[in-house]
Amino acid sequence: MPETESKTAHILASDRFVLGWVVGLLEGEGYFREGAVGVTSTDESTVATLTELLGGQYKATKIHRSNVKQPYKWRIIGGEAILLMVAVYPYLGPRRQLQVRDALLTSPLRNKYLINQLAQQAQSK
Repeated sequence: MPETESKTAHILASDRFVLGWVVGLLEGEGYFREGAVGVTSTDESTVATLTELLGGQYKATKIHRSNVKQPYKWRIIGGEAILLMVAVYPYLGPRRQLQVRDALLTSPLRNKYLINQLAQQAQSK
């Protein structure tokens, strides 16, 4: 991997299986907000694998009731989150695509040209 290439971009471009796994996980359990992408899961190995593959951080979150499993939250922010959003966007359903566009619009790292490109891609589907 060249030094200037991001870990996220490299992994997702080079391994279609990983891309599919990440897309499925984000479609089902993910969120997209203001330059951040995250997943909450009660399966620690899932969030640990995301951290290993894409970076970011995960931690155990507070449990508010005694009869629930321990949830873990993974999150990646900044430029890596933006790259992840762009990489998975074409493979997401319409509801998640809208969340990505909204997240990019509210991100301090937003790029209006990129957002317009994503909107055009969604309309052409």
